Order: sequence, then C-alpha cells, then structure tokens
Amino acid sequence: LVGVTSLDALAFGIEAPGVLVATVLSAMKGEVFVQVTRDGGTVLPPTSWKIGEAAERLSAVAAGMMLLVGEAASLLEAEKLRAGTLVRAESPHDLPPPSSVGRIAMRRPADDADTLEPLYVRAPDITVPRGLVQSSG
Repeated sequence: LVGVTSLDALAFGIEAPGVLVATVLSAMKGEVFVQVTRDGGTVLPPTSWKIGEAAERLSAVAAGMMLLVGEAASLLEAEKLRAGTLVRAESPHDLPPPSSVGRIAMRRPADDADTLEPLYVRAPDITVPRGLVQSSG
C-alpha cells in the first residue's frame, strides 16, 4: 500500500530540468488544488486557493520560468501569470494518468496500512454542529 496524490501523478514524467512545474486541478467551489515542484522536489506542497488568487500566488512562488499542467490550469487569469509561463491543460497533461500512480508507487517504500491517511488539502465543509455533545457509547 503506497499513498500517491493526484498532483504528484500529474507532474510525473514531465521532463523540464530547472523549471518550476505547477500542477493545478479543480477543487470545485471556485478553488483549485495546486502543488509546485522542481526537478522532482517539492517547492510548494499541495494547497487550495481561490481561482481568482491562484495566478498571482503562483507568480509570487516563481522566480523564473514555470510550466502549469492540469485541467484547471486554463482557469487561471493568464494576465496575472509571470511572463514566459507555459500552460498545458490539454490531454495528456489534463488529468493524472493511472499509469503514473503505479509508477510512482513502485518507486516508493510501502506505507503502514494502519497509519496511512488521506491527504485533505482543505478543511471539510461538514462539521459537528456547535453545542452538540457526542456520546461515547
């Protein structure tokens, strides 16, 4: 059992030495999930931003050329992106390929099945109502 994020799978196999690669997927509700890597290392861990803020925030992260991949990359305001930013939102750069999930998993050590948990980038919308006391039995 190996945990692999969709954002990792989307960036897998992109050959762009020295270039920041930002993976951008729809988070619904007017937001995007974003992760930034360079040469396989994480520059910005998975995060959730409002679509209207994402281009400006990504430009603040980038010191040089950046490649945006993912189906939601085309939702970002192009005029707010740093000059020279490339956007690849079409196939095969739109969605994380299942084969990439498998290839990443084969390269990683197995996770402990008892402690592995999903990575939730944003807080859930559903919470326990205030004042509601949960019983223990």
